[in-house]
Amino acid sequence: MTHSLSKETLNDGVYEDQMGFLGPNNGDDANEDGHDAGGDRKDMTELDKYWKAVRDTPQDFTGWTYLLQYVEQENDLIAAREAFDAFFKCYPYCYGYWKKYADLEKKNIFIDRCQEVFERGVAAIPLSVDLWQHYISFFRTQYPGPEYEEKTRSLHERSVQSAGLEFRSDRLWEIYIQYEIDCKKPRNAMEIYDRLISTPTQLYSHHFEKFEEFVRDNLPKDILSAEEFLVLRMEYLKNQKASAPTSDDASAEGEQNKKSADSSSTNDDAKTENDAKKEEEEASAIRDKIIELRRVKHKANEEEVSRRWNFEEGIKRPYFHVKPLERTQLKNWRDYLDFEVENGSHERVVILYERCLIACALYEDLWLRYAKYMEAFGEDGPRSVYDRACSIHLPQKPNIHLARASYEEKSGNFSKAIEALNFLEKMFPTYLPAKFRRLGLVRRTGKREDVEALFKKYIDAATSPSIASLYAIKLARYRFKVCGDIEGSKRILNTAIENDKDNPKLYLQLVDICYQTTPVDEEAVVTAFDAALEGDSNLDTKLLLAQRKVEFLEDLGCDIVRLQEAYNDLSKLTRTGFENRKRVLEDRSDDSVKDKRLRMELNGVAAVTAVTAAGTAAQADPSSYNYSWAGYAQNYNYQTAWNMYGQQYYPQQ
Repeated sequence: MTHSLSKETLNDGVYEDQMGFLGPNNGDDANEDGHDAGGDRKDMTELDKYWKAVRDTPQDFTGWTYLLQYVEQENDLIAAREAFDAFFKCYPYCYGYWKKYADLEKKNIFIDRCQEVFERGVAAIPLSVDLWQHYISFFRTQYPGPEYEEKTRSLHERSVQSAGLEFRSDRLWEIYIQYEIDCKKPRNAMEIYDRLISTPTQLYSHHFEKFEEFVRDNLPKDILSAEEFLVLRMEYLKNQKASAPTSDDASAEGEQNKKSADSSSTNDDAKTENDAKKEEEEASAIRDKIIELRRVKHKANEEEVSRRWNFEEGIKRPYFHVKPLERTQLKNWRDYLDFEVENGSHERVVILYERCLIACALYEDLWLRYAKYMEAFGEDGPRSVYDRACSIHLPQKPNIHLARASYEEKSGNFSKAIEALNFLEKMFPTYLPAKFRRLGLVRRTGKREDVEALFKKYIDAATSPSIASLYAIKLARYRFKVCGDIEGSKRILNTAIENDKDNPKLYLQLVDICYQTTPVDEEAVVTAFDAALEGDSNLDTKLLLAQRKVEFLEDLGCDIVRLQEAYNDLSKLTRTGFENRKRVLEDRSDDSVKDKRLRMELNGVAAVTAVTAAGTAAQADPSSYNYSWAGYAQNYNYQTAWNMYGQQYYPQQ
């Protein structure tokens, strides 16, 4: 079995279809060195089965794991590269699989490709402490010589720059410090300790204890910068002079000690026992001062850790998984974010959001929340969040695409907004809110010709008369409210009625347009009501139309006879409805239910009878007419009721 490939979709042995899902390139592949890395690829039928599963259901994480397990077992490096590359397009936060991919390259002696995989991995999930550790271990093993010292140091620095603020990043800091100690660079180690002491991490107390040991095991002049060492030493000498003012040699001794501090080495054999003792006392005093100064930072850091400790304890699954998180963990993340936004720095807020969205990558509301937060800090931040959410983690979630389009439009990037909506329409061809949003976006550009053309496109492509009617209603409103074309809006609705005669929404919209004209076109409104009542609508719809006709004539009609006729029609429909419901109740076998509902309906008949009597009296004496219909509310208001039958009308497709 083979897969068909087009020239446009070929890309480094991998192709991508319209939905962004990948499959194997079964051509005559070879690696960059010309070697056949995977043998003859003899069992393609089995491989294709695994590929078909993930192509048919890309959200099937288990299917992906079976595919990856298969290519690993077969040691087919080309097939493995295709599978892993495709997998990471959908699930880049699975740090364990980045490690598997890198190990596979290393196993086949492709060291450069192994390093490339690690680089891709830490770029995709920069907060993965474990992945950074594996990368550093690999690099130090492959490049152990002193000529790679700076590159190794740079890799360590990148790791703490990227993941050092992760609460569980302790190991990264520790191996960085130990590396500098092993390289005989205690001053570099001291600089790292200075940063770590002020960083809230899980083992903050342990780090300070190790720092104290480090300070006591090294001479102050070897771990401090020249400026800080001289300041601390001069302070020590000043204190010594103040405590021993009778010494005539204090000044000379101070000068001699200053010179010795500037010297890179001393001749121990030339020192007297007294000088050695004084130097040791001086070093001990300076060490105490170093620790005392850092203890202030440690205490402040301890307070920050204590404020976050309960939140961190509540994080039970900090890694990515497709399984849903427990509600308590989701609540903990949201509460933690609220706390950090209120109390933390912008840098710490960003780190926490990034940590959160590793564990909660499939939760749309948290991506939306992150993007909203980033809007206050420029355009690049929100755009990056939306790009990752829409293209990688949540391509099947419509709301994130709508939010992205809104953000781009708000930023003045109409082309990007349309691009986002186009993507959503292709992904969900029948998703009406995306089409409505696009219509609104084009309308807000002020290009009426484009609006009309887009409406026509949607009406012509409608999959059912009800969908076409929905677009016709919106187009009629646009013509009436925006363009001021009353007759044009009526023509649009009348044309739609010809194609969907039993749709009450069309008649009600036509009534609404006629109602809002000045003066009110009573004949047009009544004609629209009558046409709707003559259709094949169900009884409940006809009752609604008849009720509104009565209310319209009561409020704005000029003919009492027409009003009385409308009331009589409504009464007939009401009686018909009662009789129908009564027959249904009589056919039921459950006597208790039948009796209960029958009593309710009989109570309704009594009310209708009372109203009928009142209506008869009103007809006899029009001057004493008391409008008090039972069975529907006196709240007729077309402006208020607009949303009831138009704005939220999403018919089933």
